[in-house]
Amino acid sequence: MKIRFSVISFGLITLLYFLALIWVESKTGLRVQFVMLYDFLPILIGFSIISFLLRYFRWHWLLYRVNYSVSFKWGFIAYLTGFAFTVSPGKLGELIRIRYFKPLGVAHHQIISAFIFERVLDLVVVLFISSLVVVSFGILSYVFALVVIALILLLVLNPRMIEHVAIYYDKRQWKTTSRFVRIVHQGLKNIKNWMNPLDMAVSLALGFLAWTALSIAFVLLLIYLDITIPIFTAISIYPLSMLSGAASMIPGGVGSTEATTVAILLFYKAPLTIAVVAAIGIRISTLWLSVFLGLVSIWIMERRIN
Repeated sequence: MKIRFSVISFGLITLLYFLALIWVESKTGLRVQFVMLYDFLPILIGFSIISFLLRYFRWHWLLYRVNYSVSFKWGFIAYLTGFAFTVSPGKLGELIRIRYFKPLGVAHHQIISAFIFERVLDLVVVLFISSLVVVSFGILSYVFALVVIALILLLVLNPRMIEHVAIYYDKRQWKTTSRFVRIVHQGLKNIKNWMNPLDMAVSLALGFLAWTALSIAFVLLLIYLDITIPIFTAISIYPLSMLSGAASMIPGGVGSTEATTVAILLFYKAPLTIAVVAAIGIRISTLWLSVFLGLVSIWIMERRIN
């Protein structure tokens, strides 16, 4: 029942987004510009699918390295279920994967560990690619990434620190916060299994390729829309917008990510209407495509386990 309610809720959020998009289109006369996008969407979707596959290759590798042999087909579908809740705060809704990897024989604590490990590596990769556009802040980006890695290493090497935090919240009867902290604690304990040169290199490489695929898709979209921007700047715009969306604390960065993309394109003298089309186009083919695939995957997995 909870799963059904959650799916319906996030389905409604998706519907509201597209209704708002239709309303904006009708009020601003962007219909002609959006028509330009239709023929190019299959290419954008193709790059997104490649990105999703690369991210699952990383997930599959991590599970294999801790002695879990998972069917690639069902594992990929179970992985996609998490995307249905990508717009949840902190993407914590993606932990729905626990429910669908369990029938495949994967313990819940390994899913939590892989989720945390994936988030940290994605942050490092996105910071690196984003720094190409913000050259003046490039060093700060690397410093921030190193601080994050150092903090994670500290917590991994001494997970009892997190346990003490959970006890602190328990005593003050902050049960929800305490439960969240315990989940993080449990996940961090198992990240040690992947803190070695081989797993770090493979995971970072696959993450870099996955995010680069999306960046290339956005560059091709800009070329298609006749927006001229230096290549390295163009590559970094989408990851930078994603960072801005995450920093806004709005679930999924809905609205803030698009606004950042439009603002950067306007800075480089792109027409407003074309900048809006570019921002919406890349979001439809990434975020909302992933939500759609996630909802379909939940339907498939529910039929399989029931």
